Amino acid sequence: MEQQFNPIDIEEKLAREQVQAWDKVRMRQAAEYIAKGVQKGDDLELDKKFSAQLQELSQLIRDREHRLKTLQSNSDQKEISKELSNSDPYGFNKDQDGKELPDEPNAQFDYWKGLKWGQTLQYHDEKIANRIIEMAPNDDVGKGLRDGQEIQKKDKAQNKERSISPEIWDEMKMDITQPAHDFDKGKSQDKDKG
Repeated sequence: MEQQFNPIDIEEKLAREQVQAWDKVRMRQAAEYIAKGVQKGDDLELDKKFSAQLQELSQLIRDREHRLKTLQSNSDQKEISKELSNSDPYGFNKDQDGKELPDEPNAQFDYWKGLKWGQTLQYHDEKIANRIIEMAPNDDVGKGLRDGQEIQKKDKAQNKERSISPEIWDEMKMDITQPAHDFDKGKSQDKDKG
């Protein structure tokens, strides 16, 4: 016996997928702006490209909704089930040639935190930034720290200033000072042993 899908359940699933799709597109766009060291409005070609991506996603969403409504009106539960089980309904996990893409970072992942911290440190105190980045391991946070420092250096060279709120600085300082303190504490204990 085929599973019967409630129209409300279908709408909820579509809504969740759509939110995730919009978030993913915006994250990709933010990453590209950061990688190129520009902000919205600085590069008109990039802005046009991103506008086209948003329009394309909007069309894909409308097409999928229409397809599901047609399947519902035909009571085709098997095809509805197949459509709803698609783990990549908007084609984010494959490139233009159909090859699988690697997992993308999420704003909460360590690289993005490190990127923000690297920019913030470089903005406020280059000497401290250099010291912390020298000690940073070669993990996602360390890579983010180094990339963030480079982005901030480029911005400064181009006379661009990123506004960094005091709250971000305080949050970042708390996260970084504890490991740095523990690192220094460990060094002094090693001296006592030697």
